Amino acid sequence: MLPLRRRDDDVRPAVEQTPSSSAAVSSLTPGFSPDDVDIISTLDMAPGQYHAEPTAPSGVVFPDSGGVSVDIFMQPVEEDPTPADHWLNLTDENILFERPSTPADDVVVKGYEDMAPFCADINPWRQYDPNSTLYYLVNRVKGFAQDMASRSATPFLHRHLYQHHTPDSILSCFATCVLYTNRTPANTPMVMRSIQENASELVRTEATRLIAMSPEKLARAQALLLYQIIRLLDGDVALRAQAERDAPVLVAWLGDLCKIRDNLGTVSRMDEDAMTSEPPKEWESWIFAECVRRTIVIAYAVIALYDMLKNAGCGESGGLDPWAYMHRWTLSRSLWTANGVLEFQRAWKKSRSFIIANFSFQEFFEHGAAEDVDEFAEVLLTV
Repeated sequence: MLPLRRRDDDVRPAVEQTPSSSAAVSSLTPGFSPDDVDIISTLDMAPGQYHAEPTAPSGVVFPDSGGVSVDIFMQPVEEDPTPADHWLNLTDENILFERPSTPADDVVVKGYEDMAPFCADINPWRQYDPNSTLYYLVNRVKGFAQDMASRSATPFLHRHLYQHHTPDSILSCFATCVLYTNRTPANTPMVMRSIQENASELVRTEATRLIAMSPEKLARAQALLLYQIIRLLDGDVALRAQAERDAPVLVAWLGDLCKIRDNLGTVSRMDEDAMTSEPPKEWESWIFAECVRRTIVIAYAVIALYDMLKNAGCGESGGLDPWAYMHRWTLSRSLWTANGVLEFQRAWKKSRSFIIANFSFQEFFEHGAAEDVDEFAEVLLTV
């Protein structure tokens, strides 16, 4: 199970190493950081270079923790009179520290091993078998475009993420998803042209951008991920070829997100009573941080899934394997589906929240319940 640490435990220093697992498992098997946005900046990253978060304990958050400290990644922050969306104005002008990557621990490797049967049984034809796990997984991933079109949200893009400020990349992607999911035989040529040109415009515009705010970096990665899903899984040969050419761009943008995630705030240990009584001061900041974490995990998973489909189960990491490192995210239906600040605060105090590292669900299996599972967790639990 994921370790529950006492408050007097020290954070272990990260040691660069690669977990021992089969090539097929580590190929598919695919972040977690503090709530508030304190330091945001830009560093150059070569395409194909992966980053992971700094070392920190994983764990589960309970309203009544019985003397066990709550995970440091879920700590509340101090009061701040600034507007709720002030983090949207943070540009990458500060110094960002290079955090050492956290190697996947034994618990994460065990999660990979549990996925071995699924990975070993990936055959492209199974995506057409309604009784197979691969059929559900591929169609659920393809359904992200429908989610975006119908409710302006996905399992990794919170519906309130861009409530106060919507980047152009998201608006364009939303329009494209609406067109794609409502296409007819008569308008399909125009829809496919729109997908091709909008995706090209996104990559071209971001390549010439001098300064990008962190929300814009998140938005571009989310938009390109949705374009990739449409183009790679639609079946159109021209769109697939275009998407494969853009694949290194997505990897580079995910590296930028990893750096943002690793510098989201100051890590400090909190008393468990304070943890359950005081939620983060800004709901919007939590949404932003959690969307960063979830986008990283699901994007790396989609990349690996496509590689395995393309290579008949033998995925290729293309260099450093992102799943050799830890990527944490929050499993909590009540927190993710909260409709406002008050509902979020109540959920923070009364509901169970699990900090998941990659695909390590052991702690959740022991202490969680079906009502805790949100749509993001449902997709990852499939494998």
